[in-house]
Amino acid sequence: MIKAKVTDRELRSGYYVIKLGYCDAQNILKFQPARFYNYGVYGWRYDVYELDWCLAICTGYQPIKSIPEKINNNAVAIVEKYDKKAAAIRSADFRSFDGYRKAIDRLYNKMVNELKKAVNYETVEGIK
Repeated sequence: MIKAKVTDRELRSGYYVIKLGYCDAQNILKFQPARFYNYGVYGWRYDVYELDWCLAICTGYQPIKSIPEKINNNAVAIVEKYDKKAAAIRSADFRSFDGYRKAIDRLYNKMVNELKKAVNYETVEGIK
């Protein structure tokens, strides 16, 4: 999949964006393609990973968010929890690459479901 360039305004108007720093979710997002990217005068700013039809993770040097700080902090804690689990899976001894990838994908799906509950689209409806 090819990444498309997106502006901050387009991203905020189409998604509830969870803000993460650079490489804060590298283990859990290892097999997920970035859907969008952005760059500025100094180069690359961030990548965007689409989790659901209206929920995304923004990670990079200058990431943005579109949800209130309290909800973003809860979402970041969830992502960090699952990223640590993915790091443990990464260091485990797998006999095949497929087994490793399936384990990460199962963990990713659990994380997305928990993030959907944590963000709760109804509670942040006023920001769009």
